[in-house]
Amino acid sequence: MLTMTPPSKPDTKLLALAESGTVNPHAQDVQDAAFLDSEFFDPRDLVQVRYEMLRRVRTEGQTVVDAASSFGVSRPTFYKAQADFERAGLAGLLPVKRGPHGPHKITDEVMAFIEAARAQEEGLDAQELVERIAEHFGLAVHRRTVDRALARSKKNADEADGDDQWPDLGRGLRVLAARDRREAWRPSPLARACTLPVQRDGGLDAWRQRNGPESGRRRSAQ
Repeated sequence: MLTMTPPSKPDTKLLALAESGTVNPHAQDVQDAAFLDSEFFDPRDLVQVRYEMLRRVRTEGQTVVDAASSFGVSRPTFYKAQADFERAGLAGLLPVKRGPHGPHKITDEVMAFIEAARAQEEGLDAQELVERIAEHFGLAVHRRTVDRALARSKKNADEADGDDQWPDLGRGLRVLAARDRREAWRPSPLARACTLPVQRDGGLDAWRQRNGPESGRRRSAQ
């Protein structure tokens, strides 16, 4: 008897962090003991990670080098977070939202990530891709946005396949058009037969001087 595996529930906290732009893009690098196995401390929460990093140094006397290493950041990043916190408190730890917003969130980089994920694991639906994008990029995108991006990608792939089937069609049409233009301006055989002797012997005036005005009539009479 076949049993159906229920679909996994979306990670609502991760989606909320992505929506606010506060997903820690380097959550896997956080090695602080409090974050490794805790229901309260979450390495994906960028504001929480930065605050605890600063607190380790400020109140517990941890060195900047050790704190930066434990929380997976560089020393310049630590000093920037410290300056931002001293300037604006917790609000200073909020990241400045960068990158595309609205309907253009699916950048080339995000699309490449989507295609790689689908190539590695068949059957990924749009909702699963939304969660992976949020976790990897810290971007909150709607399921319909992903659906539209996939539809555009499929359309572009189909059009590219059609072009590959007729790679020389455009060049062939241009060659035919150029030949037709040459044919349209090419004189007829009768016109060439009439003009070549005159052109070769120096033109119409020279021909009349040599043969006289009556030459054409005499030749016609003969």
